[in-house]
Amino acid sequence: MMQNTIKYNEPIRTLLRDFEDKRSAKVVEARKEIRRRFDYIDGSQQIRFLYACFNSGKMDREWAYQKVLQLWDPQFEPVIHKLWHEYHEKSAALCMAKHFSTDVVLSELSEIDNKSTHYDLCLRFVNHHQFKIDTSKLTPLQVLSIYTKTNYSPSYDEIAEQLYRVIENIANKYTAIMKISSRDDFSCRNFIECGTAYYLIFELKQYDLLGEFNHWDEFIVEQVKKSDDFHKTQEKHLSDIDYCEFVSTLFKKFMLLHLSQLKNHKKEL
Repeated sequence: MMQNTIKYNEPIRTLLRDFEDKRSAKVVEARKEIRRRFDYIDGSQQIRFLYACFNSGKMDREWAYQKVLQLWDPQFEPVIHKLWHEYHEKSAALCMAKHFSTDVVLSELSEIDNKSTHYDLCLRFVNHHQFKIDTSKLTPLQVLSIYTKTNYSPSYDEIAEQLYRVIENIANKYTAIMKISSRDDFSCRNFIECGTAYYLIFELKQYDLLGEFNHWDEFIVEQVKKSDDFHKTQEKHLSDIDYCEFVSTLFKKFMLLHLSQLKNHKKEL
């Protein structure tokens, strides 16, 4: 007769007690089982487990920070504030930047403002007189996104600089692959980052810059299509995935090679 290997669930209250008692031999097992069930247990039990994690080691605190970022409740502010001053953990700073009361965040701004928190701080305080955008702490798409939300009117040059950064990032990113729906119709905007930048610049009403980009984009497509490598590709029977990867590589090559022409605003490409 085969033995039944399926076990009945331990009551969650029992697991919580086992996890909270660090002298228990069941801490590891309890942690694993509570995490597995976490999204489905009662809210009061979720909160109890999160507090237990905050009072545990670094691994447990990190797990709890990530949950609290999604399931924020103001009652967590005191314990996370205390942990921030004790350990200065990045995830605690992120919780503060996203969720803490305005007065607390602004009073600790110099401590918690870094590359991992700056975008969230921008989303909250972009128009606050005590806050200043630092573009060096943001990706170019984040900068453009924040520009669409600020009362400040960025200049043509400030917006163009972010577009150039997007193009450079794409050209130097090995994993950047175009999304191509047709083998006969593609452009630089088939890179998701480039298409997103184009949309944000449209939102910023920088139509002259978009016109220059469109002209440059047509030039890049022309360079790709008349290249020897592209013609050789047409003779091969590549899968859609391989075709996208190959054309993406060609685009990145010519985008980087001719980026200076876009920066120089040349109309006669």
